[in-house]
Amino acid sequence: MKRRRKQRDNFVQSLFPFLAVLLSTMGALVLLLMLIVNQAQATAKQMAADKKTEIEDAESNLELLRNSFEEQLDERRLELERKRLTLQHLEKHIKELMEELEGIQRTAVLLGQKQTQDKTAEAETERKISQLEKQLTDANIDLKKKLEKPAGNKPIFAIIPYQGTNGTHRRPIYLECTSKGVTIQPEGVLIGLADLRPPYGPGNPLDAAIRAVRSRFAPANGALTSTAYPLLIVRPSGVRTYAMARQAMSGWDDQFGYELIDEALELTYPESEPGIVPEIEQALVLARERQAALVMAMPAKYRQYITQGGPASEALEFSDDASDLGDEWAGGSSNSSGGGGSGSSPG
Repeated sequence: MKRRRKQRDNFVQSLFPFLAVLLSTMGALVLLLMLIVNQAQATAKQMAADKKTEIEDAESNLELLRNSFEEQLDERRLELERKRLTLQHLEKHIKELMEELEGIQRTAVLLGQKQTQDKTAEAETERKISQLEKQLTDANIDLKKKLEKPAGNKPIFAIIPYQGTNGTHRRPIYLECTSKGVTIQPEGVLIGLADLRPPYGPGNPLDAAIRAVRSRFAPANGALTSTAYPLLIVRPSGVRTYAMARQAMSGWDDQFGYELIDEALELTYPESEPGIVPEIEQALVLARERQAALVMAMPAKYRQYITQGGPASEALEFSDDASDLGDEWAGGSSNSSGGGGSGSSPG
């Protein structure tokens, strides 16, 4: 019995070092595992921080690119405005040269005449001029009386320029769209539907007429943000005319406004500038000659406008623009006494 107990005690004593080594190994492994976990967490946090930094850098670069693109867009718009003003100056210079040429021709005709003007005819001419001036004065007085006290209960509305909040003041160029075409107000110069057909560009009659009016209201300081802008006044019968005018004014995409009014609504406009009607008509004549030359230079492209003046259904191509205005009329968005017009007004 003593011998067996001694052997069992020896066996128990021999197991103790093995258990101690096993426990020590497990402790070391646990410690090592904790270190690995901590290292993994630190690595994950670092990777997340790096990713966040990359995202912030990408957002910052994107913001810089967007600012750069916006600056470039503003520069392009200013460059377009400068070129448009340069074109106005060139056309004005051409007009002055033509007037000088006409004056020289008239002088040559007068010098070549051998007989003096008949005094009786001169007196008759002066009498007619005096009579016309009297009729014009009476008509102006009658017009002022009608404006001050219009007959009937029908009101008369006025579309006036908008005074900007930042001190800018831009005069609108009134373009009334009807079924007959675009009428420049208050001058009453009609630009027919035939003048609104292709080819488009800065040489088309509508664009040339707008520049002729715009040159009269050019700011003295040369500021690009104070120049006059076209304001389309659209009646229901002129929806298709408005669409054709928008095509002809494709170069004025950010420099125009429009106002929707009823068909029978009466409008009053500011007084016309003296002597501006002949300038507009001369600009239209030159533009039509340029358009005709351009059409004849490319007969294959503009054949349909050479024979019969273009297809009668051409305005149907602009049905999308017309339907947009129709929706605004249906929604009651017409603002007949607004200052700068609804839609895309340059502010």
